Amino acid sequence: MKSSIKLNFFGVDCAGCAGKIEKEIRKTPNIIDANINFSAGTISIDFDTSIKDTIIETVNKIMEKNEPGSFVEDPNKTKNHTHSNFDKKKMFLFFISISLLIVAINIENINISTPIFIVSYLVAGFSVLKKATLNIKKGLFFDENFLMSIATIGAIILGEYPEAVAVMLFYKAGEIFQGAAVKSSRDQIKSLTDLKPDRLRVVKGFLYDDTIPENGKVGDLFEVRAGEKIALDGEIVSGSGNLETSSLTGESIERFVKEGDTVLSGMVNVNSVLKIKVTKPYSESTVKKILDIIENSSIKKSGTETLLNKFASYYTPIVVAIAVVIGVGVPFIIDGNYSEWIYKGLVFLVISCPCALVLSIPLTYFASIGRAAKEGILIKGSGFLDEVNRVGTVAFDKTGTLTNGEPEISEIKSSREEIPFDIIYNLEKKSTHPLSKVLISNALKNGAKEIEVEDFEEIRGYGLRGSVNGEEYYLGSKKYISDLGLDISEYKKFQVILATKNKVLTAISLKDSLKKDSVDTISYCNNLGLTTALISGDLKHIADEVSKELNIKETFSEMLPNDKVSTIENLQKKSKVLYFGDGINDAPVMTVADISVSMGKLGSDAAIEASNIVFMNDDIGLTKKLFSISKKNKKLIIQNISFILIAKISIMGLGTMGLSTLWQAVFADVGVALVAVLNSMRILKMKI
Repeated sequence: MKSSIKLNFFGVDCAGCAGKIEKEIRKTPNIIDANINFSAGTISIDFDTSIKDTIIETVNKIMEKNEPGSFVEDPNKTKNHTHSNFDKKKMFLFFISISLLIVAINIENINISTPIFIVSYLVAGFSVLKKATLNIKKGLFFDENFLMSIATIGAIILGEYPEAVAVMLFYKAGEIFQGAAVKSSRDQIKSLTDLKPDRLRVVKGFLYDDTIPENGKVGDLFEVRAGEKIALDGEIVSGSGNLETSSLTGESIERFVKEGDTVLSGMVNVNSVLKIKVTKPYSESTVKKILDIIENSSIKKSGTETLLNKFASYYTPIVVAIAVVIGVGVPFIIDGNYSEWIYKGLVFLVISCPCALVLSIPLTYFASIGRAAKEGILIKGSGFLDEVNRVGTVAFDKTGTLTNGEPEISEIKSSREEIPFDIIYNLEKKSTHPLSKVLISNALKNGAKEIEVEDFEEIRGYGLRGSVNGEEYYLGSKKYISDLGLDISEYKKFQVILATKNKVLTAISLKDSLKKDSVDTISYCNNLGLTTALISGDLKHIADEVSKELNIKETFSEMLPNDKVSTIENLQKKSKVLYFGDGINDAPVMTVADISVSMGKLGSDAAIEASNIVFMNDDIGLTKKLFSISKKNKKLIIQNISFILIAKISIMGLGTMGLSTLWQAVFADVGVALVAVLNSMRILKMKI
């Protein structure tokens, strides 16, 4: 039987090291799968229930073996001081080593200073040497610990004791600063998506039981006071007031709620006391789904990340081979000055570490996804950010996407004196189609009464059929009624028709208003040089009217679900297609499109599940922000890759010419990584 757990990890500030730990955990007996989210500092593990009681201990042994001093903790039991204590230990050893180095430098007697240099070196570099040794035993030669060990041991062999210690100290200082930068980045990203309430106040008679949201059960009654977050999805049973929904939608708009209204976890109660009945456990709550999407997004890696990981696996061995040629091959051929060329080879080795690339690129994606979440956009994987930049066609559904999805009846034409609202109401109340609410509401306003409908059938994309008092009625699209053999030529402008087998009874025309940002969104897409397309199930004259008003380039109307799929496939012959839909009736189309976006409808399960990207506030205007974040993400990645490669190649060249020292090489390596990390984080503050 399978169980799952998500743990926080500490003491691992190198993405490459995290990847090795992930592989080791996966190889462990009774562990089914493991995925480390380096950017979030979490590891998700699927394992056999038989090791449930020892899973944390098992993982900690693997952590300590691969990265001495690292460990994992259950997030519900994590102590705030653990990571800072680990950092204090690093800082203490660092200052002991640097103190010993200063003492040794000021002692002229080499017999006394040399042992102090060695002790200083071991204090600073013992953990590095230990990791390198452990990795060598596993056949893993080409990592930063190996490179740094070889470089500093080589310096000691050459008699460059101060430089060997200084290089190791520079490296350790870089680790400390890099760890601080990574932690700061994680904290910034998490602060953008700080949705999870910490407290659930369960009402038990006249008493309260404070607990965590995970302990809440369906049917529990809990209280939320002014200024507090709603812990679980539920229904208000007492109280009314305003809720702030920006943590879910990205918009600071207050929403008034009262008894009987549904509320979602993550919303903030502004000004009242609410008592709410739990309708979903935490595992199925809106907050949990959103957090899972964000945290698991790094598991679905982009092509850039995959390519970089492959690049690193080839890059380091090649660089080591070049360093050997520089240190041994060149002096053998040229001048026999081995000490000088070995030193140059060591400089080459130090600067070759690919850690800056492996660290900064995933962090850029994760920061971009975090920023998108802050704006109300949920992106389910870093690869989808890349895909947005590659699309050539943007296709839109109409109802609920470009329009408000709340059509009003503009005209009714009937062949009878009395419009059969009873039949319309009782057929539509069994339907799942979005338009049914409009027709039901209108029928009730006109005095519709309950009548029994037998043999009811809903034919998706066409309409409804049911028998009343022995007579069959058909309610649906013009095509549905036309296929019965009835003449509908006089009903061209009507979308919904009620008929019997022999006669059209009533035709209904509906009109839906455009969303406020639809015009600007289509204009923006057209200005980007994208092909815009409307793919709608609506009548041709209505679809054409919307396309004309919005300046959409291609229009496809009266589309059934299978027609929409075929249309997308045809558009894909020209370019990649980004499809926008309501996330409810468009699942087949979203599956076929290269990338899909659904309108979130504030907590709709169907919308969250259906697509690659979700607009949580149902605002098509977020399209601009989606493209902007994708483009800025790409720009930052190109900047980081270019800067890192140029800096490293430059230092390699200078080292080979004897113009760069080991000190400068380490400083450059650490500095490049820090600059790249800080550059990645700029997406959190940029104007979108």
